[in-house]
Amino acid sequence: MQRFFIISLVLSFTALVSCSKVPGDIIKPKTMENLLVDIHKAEAYMENSKYLANNKLAQDSVKNSIYAKHGVTNDEFETSIVWYGANLEEYIEIYDKVIMRLQEENNSLLALMSNQKEMFTGMTRSGDTVNIWNINPHYIFEGRLNKNLLSFTVPYDDNFKEGDLFKLKFKLTSREESPYESHVILAVKESRDSTTITKKNIFKNGWDSIEVKSKGNIRRVMGSFYVPATPEWRVTHIDSITLERIHTK
Repeated sequence: MQRFFIISLVLSFTALVSCSKVPGDIIKPKTMENLLVDIHKAEAYMENSKYLANNKLAQDSVKNSIYAKHGVTNDEFETSIVWYGANLEEYIEIYDKVIMRLQEENNSLLALMSNQKEMFTGMTRSGDTVNIWNINPHYIFEGRLNKNLLSFTVPYDDNFKEGDLFKLKFKLTSREESPYESHVILAVKESRDSTTITKKNIFKNGWDSIEVKSKGNIRRVMGSFYVPATPEWRVTHIDSITLERIHTK
Protein backbone atom coordinates (compact mmCIF):
# COMPACT_ATOMS: atom_id res chain seq x y z
CA MET A 1 0.00 0.00 0.00
CA GLN A 2 2.82 2.38 0.94
CA ARG A 3 4.64 1.53 -2.30
CA PHE A 4 1.48 2.28 -4.31
CA PHE A 5 1.15 5.62 -2.51
CA ILE A 6 4.75 6.56 -3.34
CA ILE A 7 4.29 5.61 -7.01
CA SER A 8 1.11 7.67 -7.15
CA LEU A 9 2.96 10.67 -5.73
CA VAL A 10 5.74 10.29 -8.32
CA LEU A 11 3.25 10.05 -11.18
CA SER A 12 1.31 13.05 -9.90
CA PHE A 13 4.50 15.08 -9.57
CA THR A 14 5.60 14.10 -13.08
CA ALA A 15 2.26 15.16 -14.51
CA LEU A 16 2.44 18.44 -12.57
CA VAL A 17 5.93 19.21 -13.89
CA SER A 18 4.86 18.39 -17.44
CA CYS A 19 1.82 20.69 -17.28
CA SER A 20 3.81 23.47 -15.61
CA LYS A 21 5.63 24.14 -18.90
CA VAL A 22 2.42 25.54 -20.35
CA PRO A 23 1.53 29.11 -19.22
CA GLY A 24 -1.71 29.63 -17.36
CA ASP A 25 -3.43 31.45 -20.23
CA ILE A 26 -2.63 28.68 -22.74
CA ILE A 27 -4.89 25.69 -23.37
CA LYS A 28 -3.42 22.67 -21.61
CA PRO A 29 -2.04 19.79 -23.74
CA LYS A 30 -4.82 17.26 -23.02
CA THR A 31 -7.56 19.81 -23.70
CA MET A 32 -5.72 20.91 -26.86
CA GLU A 33 -5.50 17.28 -27.98
CA ASN A 34 -9.23 16.73 -27.49
CA LEU A 35 -10.01 20.06 -29.17
CA LEU A 36 -7.89 19.27 -32.24
CA VAL A 37 -9.49 15.84 -32.59
CA ASP A 38 -12.94 17.42 -32.68
CA ILE A 39 -11.76 20.17 -35.03
CA HIS A 40 -10.45 17.69 -37.59
CA LYS A 41 -13.59 15.59 -37.32
CA ALA A 42 -15.64 18.73 -37.96
CA GLU A 43 -13.49 19.69 -40.95
CA ALA A 44 -13.92 16.22 -42.43
CA TYR A 45 -17.68 16.43 -41.98
CA MET A 46 -18.00 19.96 -43.38
CA GLU A 47 -15.84 19.28 -46.43
CA ASN A 48 -18.07 16.34 -47.32
CA SER A 49 -21.37 18.14 -46.69
CA LYS A 50 -22.92 20.06 -49.57
CA TYR A 51 -24.86 22.17 -47.08
CA LEU A 52 -21.89 23.07 -44.85
CA ALA A 53 -19.16 23.34 -47.49
CA ASN A 54 -20.23 26.84 -48.59
CA ASN A 55 -22.32 27.92 -45.61
CA LYS A 56 -20.23 30.33 -43.54
CA LEU A 57 -22.85 30.83 -40.81
CA ALA A 58 -23.24 27.07 -40.35
CA GLN A 59 -19.46 26.61 -40.22
CA ASP A 60 -19.16 29.32 -37.57
CA SER A 61 -21.88 27.61 -35.57
CA VAL A 62 -19.99 24.31 -35.68
CA LYS A 63 -16.75 26.03 -34.71
CA ASN A 64 -18.33 27.83 -31.76
CA SER A 65 -20.02 24.66 -30.54
CA ILE A 66 -16.64 22.91 -30.47
CA TYR A 67 -15.08 25.76 -28.48
CA ALA A 68 -18.03 25.73 -26.06
CA LYS A 69 -17.77 21.97 -25.61
CA HIS A 70 -14.16 22.32 -24.42
CA GLY A 71 -14.72 25.52 -22.46
CA VAL A 72 -12.48 27.76 -24.57
CA THR A 73 -12.95 30.82 -26.76
CA ASN A 74 -11.70 31.57 -30.27
CA ASP A 75 -9.20 34.07 -28.84
CA GLU A 76 -7.86 31.50 -26.38
CA PHE A 77 -7.48 28.98 -29.20
CA GLU A 78 -5.62 31.49 -31.41
CA THR A 79 -3.31 32.51 -28.55
CA SER A 80 -2.61 28.86 -27.76
CA ILE A 81 -1.85 28.03 -31.40
CA VAL A 82 0.77 30.80 -31.41
CA TRP A 83 2.35 29.47 -28.20
CA TYR A 84 2.42 25.86 -29.39
CA GLY A 85 3.81 27.03 -32.73
CA ALA A 86 6.74 28.52 -30.81
CA ASN A 87 7.10 25.39 -28.65
CA LEU A 88 7.19 22.74 -31.33
CA GLU A 89 8.18 19.82 -29.12
CA GLU A 90 4.91 20.12 -27.21
CA TYR A 91 2.92 20.76 -30.39
CA ILE A 92 4.34 17.73 -32.22
CA GLU A 93 3.78 15.52 -29.16
CA ILE A 94 0.11 16.57 -29.11
CA TYR A 95 -0.29 15.93 -32.83
CA ASP A 96 1.22 12.47 -32.52
CA LYS A 97 -1.61 11.62 -30.12
CA VAL A 98 -4.23 13.32 -32.31
CA ILE A 99 -3.11 11.31 -35.34
CA MET A 100 -3.22 8.04 -33.41
CA ARG A 101 -6.75 8.74 -32.19
CA LEU A 102 -8.03 9.73 -35.61
CA GLN A 103 -6.37 6.72 -37.20
CA GLU A 104 -8.13 4.45 -34.74
CA GLU A 105 -11.48 6.07 -35.56
CA ASN A 106 -11.19 6.65 -39.29
CA ASN A 107 -8.10 6.47 -41.49
CA SER A 108 -9.66 8.81 -44.04
CA LEU A 109 -9.42 11.72 -41.59
CA LEU A 110 -5.62 11.64 -41.79
CA ALA A 111 -5.71 13.13 -45.28
CA LEU A 112 -7.12 16.37 -43.84
CA MET A 113 -4.11 16.74 -41.54
CA SER A 114 -1.35 16.48 -44.11
CA ASN A 115 -0.74 20.24 -44.15
CA GLN A 116 -0.73 20.56 -40.35
CA LYS A 117 1.94 18.06 -39.47
CA GLU A 118 3.98 17.16 -42.51
CA MET A 119 6.69 14.70 -41.57
CA PHE A 120 9.81 14.28 -43.70
CA THR A 121 10.81 10.68 -44.22
CA GLY A 122 13.80 8.95 -45.70
CA MET A 123 17.38 10.11 -46.18
CA THR A 124 18.11 13.63 -47.38
CA ARG A 125 20.48 14.08 -50.32
CA SER A 126 24.23 14.43 -49.77
CA GLY A 127 26.23 17.49 -50.80
CA ASP A 128 27.54 20.71 -49.27
CA THR A 129 24.35 22.66 -50.02
CA VAL A 130 21.07 20.85 -50.71
CA ASN A 131 17.36 21.58 -50.45
CA ILE A 132 15.90 19.18 -47.88
CA TRP A 133 12.31 20.49 -48.16
CA ASN A 134 10.64 17.50 -49.82
CA ILE A 135 6.95 18.19 -49.20
CA ASN A 136 4.57 20.59 -50.93
CA PRO A 137 6.37 23.97 -51.34
CA HIS A 138 3.03 25.81 -51.46
CA TYR A 139 0.53 26.29 -48.63
CA ILE A 140 -2.66 28.35 -48.32
CA PHE A 141 -3.49 29.92 -44.95
CA GLU A 142 -7.17 30.58 -44.31
CA GLY A 143 -9.14 32.19 -41.51
CA ARG A 144 -10.89 29.00 -40.47
CA LEU A 145 -10.49 26.06 -38.15
CA ASN A 146 -6.80 25.41 -37.64
CA LYS A 147 -5.77 26.48 -41.15
CA ASN A 148 -3.46 29.30 -40.11
CA LEU A 149 -0.50 27.29 -38.79
CA LEU A 150 1.89 25.08 -40.73
CA SER A 151 4.47 23.13 -38.74
CA PHE A 152 7.19 20.83 -40.08
CA THR A 153 10.05 18.66 -38.86
CA VAL A 154 13.05 16.99 -40.50
CA PRO A 155 14.43 13.97 -38.61
CA TYR A 156 18.18 13.47 -38.30
CA ASP A 157 20.03 11.43 -40.89
CA ASP A 158 23.69 10.71 -41.70
CA ASN A 159 23.99 13.70 -44.05
CA PHE A 160 23.65 16.13 -41.13
CA LYS A 161 26.85 17.41 -39.53
CA GLU A 162 27.61 19.44 -36.43
CA GLY A 163 27.73 23.12 -37.37
CA ASP A 164 25.34 22.81 -40.34
CA LEU A 165 23.50 25.98 -41.34
CA PHE A 166 19.80 25.69 -42.21
CA LYS A 167 18.19 28.42 -44.32
CA LEU A 168 14.43 28.57 -44.91
CA LYS A 169 13.36 30.63 -47.96
CA PHE A 170 9.81 31.43 -49.04
CA LYS A 171 7.52 33.91 -50.77
CA LEU A 172 4.52 35.32 -48.89
CA THR A 173 1.55 36.71 -50.79
CA SER A 174 -1.74 38.05 -49.40
CA ARG A 175 -4.55 40.14 -50.85
CA GLU A 176 -3.49 43.15 -48.80
CA GLU A 177 -0.51 45.28 -49.79
CA SER A 178 0.66 45.12 -46.18
CA PRO A 179 -0.34 41.74 -44.72
CA TYR A 180 -1.10 41.23 -41.06
CA GLU A 181 1.94 40.34 -38.96
CA SER A 182 3.00 36.74 -39.58
CA HIS A 183 5.54 34.69 -37.66
CA VAL A 184 8.18 32.21 -38.82
CA ILE A 185 10.22 29.97 -36.55
CA LEU A 186 13.19 27.74 -37.45
CA ALA A 187 14.90 25.59 -34.84
CA VAL A 188 17.51 22.86 -34.47
CA LYS A 189 17.04 20.32 -31.70
CA GLU A 190 20.50 19.24 -30.52
CA SER A 191 19.90 17.32 -27.31
CA ARG A 192 17.17 16.63 -24.81
CA ASP A 193 17.55 20.06 -23.20
CA SER A 194 19.17 22.09 -25.97
CA THR A 195 17.44 23.79 -28.90
CA THR A 196 18.81 26.60 -31.06
CA ILE A 197 15.89 28.67 -32.29
CA THR A 198 15.38 31.71 -34.53
CA LYS A 199 12.14 33.69 -34.82
CA LYS A 200 11.12 36.34 -37.31
CA ASN A 201 8.09 38.59 -37.77
CA ILE A 202 6.96 39.41 -41.32
CA PHE A 203 5.06 42.57 -42.22
CA LYS A 204 5.22 42.59 -46.02
CA ASN A 205 4.54 40.55 -49.11
CA GLY A 206 7.38 39.09 -51.13
CA TRP A 207 10.49 37.00 -50.64
CA ASP A 208 11.93 36.43 -47.19
CA SER A 209 14.16 33.98 -45.33
CA ILE A 210 15.26 32.87 -41.90
CA GLU A 211 18.27 30.77 -40.87
CA VAL A 212 19.65 28.93 -37.88
CA LYS A 213 23.04 27.29 -37.28
CA SER A 214 23.48 24.15 -35.24
CA LYS A 215 25.79 24.21 -32.25
CA GLY A 216 26.02 20.51 -31.52
CA ASN A 217 24.93 17.06 -32.67
CA ILE A 218 21.68 17.48 -34.59
CA ARG A 219 18.63 15.44 -33.61
CA ARG A 220 16.07 17.18 -35.84
CA VAL A 221 15.25 20.42 -37.61
CA MET A 222 11.79 21.90 -37.11
CA GLY A 223 9.82 25.07 -37.61
CA SER A 224 6.46 26.69 -38.23
CA PHE A 225 4.66 29.38 -40.18
CA TYR A 226 1.81 31.26 -38.48
CA VAL A 227 -0.63 33.74 -40.05
CA PRO A 228 -3.40 35.38 -37.91
CA ALA A 229 -6.83 33.90 -38.62
CA THR A 230 -8.59 37.28 -38.64
CA PRO A 231 -10.24 38.63 -40.65
CA GLU A 232 -11.71 35.28 -41.65
CA TRP A 233 -12.09 36.18 -45.34
CA ARG A 234 -8.37 36.79 -45.75
CA VAL A 235 -6.33 34.22 -47.68
CA THR A 236 -2.52 34.17 -47.56
CA HIS A 237 -0.30 32.09 -49.83
CA ILE A 238 3.20 30.94 -49.06
CA ASP A 239 5.06 29.31 -51.92
CA SER A 240 8.47 28.43 -53.38
CA ILE A 241 9.46 27.10 -49.95
CA THR A 242 12.99 25.68 -49.73
CA LEU A 243 15.01 24.55 -46.73
CA GLU A 244 18.73 24.49 -47.50
CA ARG A 245 21.11 22.41 -45.43
CA ILE A 246 24.58 23.92 -45.76
CA HIS A 247 27.77 22.26 -44.53
CA THR A 248 30.02 24.89 -42.92
CA LYS A 249 32.86 22.56 -41.97
